[in-house]
Amino acid sequence: KKKNLSSKHQYCTMILESLQRYDSLRSSASSSQGKIYRPKGTNIDLVSSDAINKTVDNSILALCHVVIAMPMGNAPYYFGTAFGASLAAQHLNAGDGFVVPEMDGLNDRCAVRFTVEFVETGSADGSAALEAILNVLRREERNQTNISKPLPCAFIGTATSTSTVSTSIFTGIAGYPQVSPMATSSALSDRTQHPLFARPIPSDDGLAIPAAQYFSEIIGIKRLAVLYDNNAYGNAYVRALKRAVRQMELDVEFFDVPPTKKVEDWAKAVTDLKNTGRRYFFAIMAYGQVDYGRLMTEAYRREIAGTGRHTWIFADYGVPVSGNTYEKGSEVALASKGVAMIKSSSGRAGMPIYDRLTEAWSTLNNKDDIEYIKSMHPSGDPESIGYDSATDPDSIGYDPATDFDFTTPGWAEPFIYDAMAMLGLAACNASATDVGSERFSAFGGAAHYDAIIGTQFSGTTGTVRLDAKTGSRDPDSALFIMHNYVGVNYGDNVTFTETETDIFQSGSWKNVSSFVYADGTLDPHPDLDEVDVDMQYIGVGVRGACLGMACIIVLLSIGFAAWTHTHRRNRAVRSSQPIFLLLLCLGIFIL
Repeated sequence: KKKNLSSKHQYCTMILESLQRYDSLRSSASSSQGKIYRPKGTNIDLVSSDAINKTVDNSILALCHVVIAMPMGNAPYYFGTAFGASLAAQHLNAGDGFVVPEMDGLNDRCAVRFTVEFVETGSADGSAALEAILNVLRREERNQTNISKPLPCAFIGTATSTSTVSTSIFTGIAGYPQVSPMATSSALSDRTQHPLFARPIPSDDGLAIPAAQYFSEIIGIKRLAVLYDNNAYGNAYVRALKRAVRQMELDVEFFDVPPTKKVEDWAKAVTDLKNTGRRYFFAIMAYGQVDYGRLMTEAYRREIAGTGRHTWIFADYGVPVSGNTYEKGSEVALASKGVAMIKSSSGRAGMPIYDRLTEAWSTLNNKDDIEYIKSMHPSGDPESIGYDSATDPDSIGYDPATDFDFTTPGWAEPFIYDAMAMLGLAACNASATDVGSERFSAFGGAAHYDAIIGTQFSGTTGTVRLDAKTGSRDPDSALFIMHNYVGVNYGDNVTFTETETDIFQSGSWKNVSSFVYADGTLDPHPDLDEVDVDMQYIGVGVRGACLGMACIIVLLSIGFAAWTHTHRRNRAVRSSQPIFLLLLCLGIFIL
């Protein structure tokens, strides 16, 4: 037995027992014709009462099969995805509200139970992901009651905006809701193209608002230069940022990097940034280590990084320096001093629900759950496009019991948990019934989606609330964190540590720690380069000679004025008009 996690229940050795139970139920019910069927126009499978009498006490049972489409080739990524979705499904099935309070007693109020399946989406270009989704959608043409490959109820995925933009069009046409825990492109907010798409993460529009507020209100600058990827992600973010800064006193110049990303592309982009004379740069790019190194090396050589007078802040996933070690004094190490990243967050220690998820997460480290999740891996499945890259963890010697981090969920896992929770709570709302009631409603994709839009709950990533017009999460309900990176010297190397300095929640920023700038200070620097002005001063000798002559003229003016006044009755002076002579002396004195 595991330790008590709440006063009302105790986890057994296997946590995900309901998933195996309902997989077995589907298998046994499907083996007899007519005991499991899908009513026309719906997305759920009903199990006849004679098939479930010996399994559950209820007379009505509906199975919702959720397909999770993610890149599964990386073993830690697969187990994070699988455990996150499966744990949420278990809590839905068991009515376990330990993590999400709205799930408490759900099994007594809802006749829908959930099973999961994982399919490989391959590379991030979107083609493999689309083919994998289409393979799942083609099941209806092949066999509606396939035991091992049932029809879906809904989809979770995919991992990137590029692949999600294409897949959500087809899932929407087919009538299946699709929820992505990671895709942020604003293009996905178009309900005409993506009618059944939702996400528990804000769109790029939502991401741009906190970023603009941080530069304008927290740092207090008025001028900013933006470097962005010329692709769907970068262009959507830029459009959102332009809208966000309209109401702010923030002058922004934009520069793009073409998809080719050749050496000369980086050189031109950095030169353009330098020519602006600005000192704050916002980079909107999903970098790999190589791209980051090329950019910051070029910026250092152009003297707009590593000078102590410039600050680089990156959008989501833009700074791959945390925990990495660089040679002390190298160009990348010097350029990375004081860099920062603003990103949407899945929670942090101290948030009650996130802490409860962390506690529940640790209970998954048991033999039975690990073996079950390993058995669900899509390696070797011909229907899962890219399956050859979805390497079986056993074949590479990966042992989750020792190699996977069960102490705390990663960045993506809470969003995946919330995506599954959203689908499940909405499914129960769409069915609108108590268990065993004749009022049970077998719902289709549109009804399920409407329920998703109307579902608000206390998720692991904060209060999850969607915008009814876009299906995207309301940014005011999301959490954003500014991460500041400071180098720590270890002999001949330097390692960058990550510090959370500011948190955006409920529509405003809150400071939690000091932001260390590139010069090592805590004070923001000016947002423009200092202008060297040549005042064209004349030499000291010339100035001395001029001042000497001026003194002589002043003394002579006074002297001649005094002489004129003294001899004002002299005939010659009177004929020259003394007043006129005095005016001449005064004029010369003034000049």
